[in-house]
Amino acid sequence: MRFFSPDEKYLQQIKNLCVVCFDMEIEEVDYVFEHKYISTDICYAIEDEDKICCMLFTVPCNITIDGEVKKGHYIYGACTMPEYRHRGLMHRLIDYANKQSTEKGDEFSVLLPASKALYDFYGDMGYRALLTAQNELITTDSLPDLHFDVAYKNEVSIREMDKLRKKLCSKYSGSAIYNKEVLSYAVSYAKECKGGAVQCEAGYIIYAYDDSKLIVMELMCDIEKRSTMLGVLKDICTTNYVMLRLPPWLSDNCDSFGMVKILGNIDTAEFNKAYLGLVFD
Repeated sequence: MRFFSPDEKYLQQIKNLCVVCFDMEIEEVDYVFEHKYISTDICYAIEDEDKICCMLFTVPCNITIDGEVKKGHYIYGACTMPEYRHRGLMHRLIDYANKQSTEKGDEFSVLLPASKALYDFYGDMGYRALLTAQNELITTDSLPDLHFDVAYKNEVSIREMDKLRKKLCSKYSGSAIYNKEVLSYAVSYAKECKGGAVQCEAGYIIYAYDDSKLIVMELMCDIEKRSTMLGVLKDICTTNYVMLRLPPWLSDNCDSFGMVKILGNIDTAEFNKAYLGLVFD
């Protein structure tokens, strides 16, 4: 077996692996790559007999610790072909990817386990559950009413959303800061899921819908604007239920939501209400 970073000639194999492992249509996979959220440039894989059998992507992100920006990555799209599972390949591939990334200057790795059971799996690899968020199904009626008019922007500004997100995630040490392309993809993805984004002076909400509820992908504002943005959420919601996700600085009712492994010189004692956010789970 060969551990390597595939180039463009492996792109179709990579897409096919996404189709098999994530039960996606090829058009959905094409959409992700077309929006440049992920690419072969940030892919690591294992090849067996000229076939990719295990892969992951390292999406670039930063965190701020005591005012200093630290470079790292978010592990995304980790998957293994069914016939190659339960052999420890993903464990070995993550180790390989982290070693390669460390040589490129990364100082941390973050990820979101696909289930609670996997927290122990990643914990054995040195990842720690230091990232939190509130994830709770609530009724729309339980949200506060807006008691004043809010001026929504006719078109959301990715630049302004990105500026607000970077400001808040820098304020709360250890929170993941992504580039504008990831934020732009999040909005596009939400629109594909019958939702979109709403923005006002208080903050923004990126949301999607399934058959019975609105799903908050990200609600971003500072603490003093919390009530206003929850009122905005109620105002835009067309279902009886909301799957609410809030960053830890907006909620006292948070659970583990993501893990971090330190690869460089970072003191996790400096983490303060650290938030992963903008994941497409």
